[in-house]
Amino acid sequence: MDQQTHGRIDAVVPETVEVDHIQTTMNIVLFSHPAFTNSQSMRRFARMLEQAYLARGHKVQVWSPKAGVCKWVPCRRLAKLAGYVDQHLLFPLWMRKQLKVQPPDTLFVFCDQALGPWVPLVMDLAFPRKREPSQFNKLNFRFRGNDNLFSASVDS
Repeated sequence: MDQQTHGRIDAVVPETVEVDHIQTTMNIVLFSHPAFTNSQSMRRFARMLEQAYLARGHKVQVWSPKAGVCKWVPCRRLAKLAGYVDQHLLFPLWMRKQLKVQPPDTLFVFCDQALGPWVPLVMDLAFPRKREPSQFNKLNFRFRGNDNLFSASVDS
């Protein structure tokens, strides 16, 4: 990185694309952590990306789980479990509906690797494909514990 681009947002954010003198914009969906978790830095990073993309004229949406069940639970320990319900049950249901109405040229950006569990859902719904049977449809599990060997096979 040279002196002129070091530390500037526009050094890492692509310019809008010009094709035959027509400026096109991208549809971008940013996945971010929910506001009810303690992850401030990743939400700040998502806001930084959102501002940079908006400054370039792109259409940006930020998707993150909302506090539904979590806000109704007064006990802190139970609120954490309720937050898991919001993140892993309610948010994917909402996300399924939203993915079906997104334009096909939408770019999905996951702002943190911890959001990886949502990637297969986006891949399956936003980019449907015909699945061919293969050797990977059969999952084999083996684990060893207390000198007992357990083995199972599951056909999917």
